[in-house]
Amino acid sequence: MLVRNMELDRQIQEKRTEMREALAAHQKAREAAAQMRSRLSELRIAAGTEAAGSDLESLRSAEAQAQELESAEKTAATRFNAVSDELAHLHRQKFGAWHITWTGPRLRP
Repeated sequence: MLVRNMELDRQIQEKRTEMREALAAHQKAREAAAQMRSRLSELRIAAGTEAAGSDLESLRSAEAQAQELESAEKTAATRFNAVSDELAHLHRQKFGAWHITWTGPRLRP
């Protein structure tokens, strides 16, 4: 039993570290996507007023990049939620079914 608890403690610590990394990755992806959305808004305004060919090309490029960043944000949120679920499972194994690991809101994928 002691060896099992020690192994569970090790796995819990690894999952906590992984969860912190996943949260940091999500925050970074969310910030990058927000910055791109802001830049995209600026480009849309510029393209609407000037209607130059290079502005339209920049706008299309920015829209594609914004979609990629939003996809990365969703992937990061999904990873965080999965790691959070795995950590909760480890806690339930160690402490029993009554144990509540996370009561906050889940990240939206």
